[in-house]
Amino acid sequence: MHVPFVNINEYKLEVSNQKSSVSLSYDDIKNKYKSHTITSALQCAGNRRNAMNNEQQGSVQGTAWYVGAIGNAQWTGVKLRDVLE
Repeated sequence: MHVPFVNINEYKLEVSNQKSSVSLSYDDIKNKYKSHTITSALQCAGNRRNAMNNEQQGSVQGTAWYVGAIGNAQWTGVKLRDVLE
């Protein structure tokens, strides 16, 4: 799918509730919060969708993925919990 372009020089994350609000730039997020790295498996909901299309089950909508829509990755960033607190 399309990956959107984000201009980090203009980016602002707006967080608000009924009592307060805050606007954070990309640099604010990088400098004010501790960065964490996790390794995690990520599987597309459509993994093996091709195998689900058969006479007993009928057809399943969406791209007919085989068994390759899964992988491991390292993700780095700040915790949403830290920002919300």
